[in-house]
Amino acid sequence: MYPISHQKKEITTYNSSLAHAFYYGSTVIEGCENHLHGEIVSFGVLCLLTYEGKLEERERVCKFNKSINLPICLKDLDLAVEDLQAMTKKATTVTEWTCAPEEVTEEKFIKAILDCDEYVRKQKK
Repeated sequence: MYPISHQKKEITTYNSSLAHAFYYGSTVIEGCENHLHGEIVSFGVLCLLTYEGKLEERERVCKFNKSINLPICLKDLDLAVEDLQAMTKKATTVTEWTCAPEEVTEEKFIKAILDCDEYVRKQKK
């Protein structure tokens, strides 16, 4: 994966950078080692789609993930809101953090995770 300049531009291929940054962030949280890489990244994809405002795509992917029992919320990964600060600090240290069409901020990353978690928890009801 190659870094993309932080100038705003349309990306024509799917970029899973923040989904993988979410995974790397989870490596500093006790208990996440019990989950497979793909499980954590699958929730990271939902967070990435939330971050990018691709909510219809998030809904489609969420339904698919739910249908095959992939994690769709923080609780499914044994994560809590209190873990997000430490996860984000770790996520900012990996190359994937810089592979986005525009600059990523810690605040927006955490907000996207929280917004995604709230959305998917409603889908579980």
